[in-house]
Amino acid sequence: MTTSQENRNYFKYLTCLILGTTLFRLIYINLPGLAPQEAYYWNYSRHLALSYFDHPPILAYLIFIFTHLGKQSAFFVRIGCVLLTSGLTYLTFAIGRLLFDQKVGFFSAVLLNSVLIFSLGAMIATPDTPMIFFWALSFYFFCKLILTQDKKWWYLWGISTGLAMLSKYSSVFILVSVFLFLIFSRENRRWLLSKEFYLALVLAVLVFFPVIIWNVNNDWA
Repeated sequence: MTTSQENRNYFKYLTCLILGTTLFRLIYINLPGLAPQEAYYWNYSRHLALSYFDHPPILAYLIFIFTHLGKQSAFFVRIGCVLLTSGLTYLTFAIGRLLFDQKVGFFSAVLLNSVLIFSLGAMIATPDTPMIFFWALSFYFFCKLILTQDKKWWYLWGISTGLAMLSKYSSVFILVSVFLFLIFSRENRRWLLSKEFYLALVLAVLVFFPVIIWNVNNDWA
C-alpha cells in the first residue's frame, strides 16, 4: 500500500506528465501540414451536419469549435484532440487509482503515453481520439457503479457511452461488453432488471440520435 505522502508525489508526477506531454504536443501540431484524412475531417467542419457518410459528427464539431475560436490552421484543427488526450491521461490515472491505487494509476498513465501509436494519434485529428476519451469515461463511470452500487452512475454512463458512439461506430461494443459483464456477474446481474439500466440505454440512444436522423434522411447510407 502507498502512503499519503507517496500518493501526493504520484499526483505531482502525473501533473508533470500531463503538462509536459501537452506542451510538447501543442508545439508539435503547429509544424506539419494536415494529413489527407485530417483535411477531409476539416472539410466536415466547414459543412456541419447531424452526421456524415463514414463517421458520426463529434470530430467535425470539435474542429469547428476550435477553428472558429482561433483560426483555420493545422494547430486549431488538432488542438481539440490534444486536449482530449490530456484528459484521457488523467482518466487512465483515475481508473487505476479507483481500482488499485495512485501508483498503479500513475504508471498506467505513463504506459499509455509510452505507446508509439497512441502518441502519434494524440497529435492528429482523428475520430479515434474522442472515441477513446469517451470510452474511458464510460468505463470510469461503470467502475464507479460497480464499486459503489449507486444507481446515479448509470445515467453518466449512458451519456458518455452515447458520446463515444457519436464519435465512432465501434463504440457500440461498450454496450456489448457491459451486457456480457452483467450476465456473467452474479452480484450485478440484478441490474439487468432495473429501470436505471434501461434509462441509461435510452440516454445513450438519445445522444446518438442525430446519426439516426441523418441516416433516415439519407436512405440509411
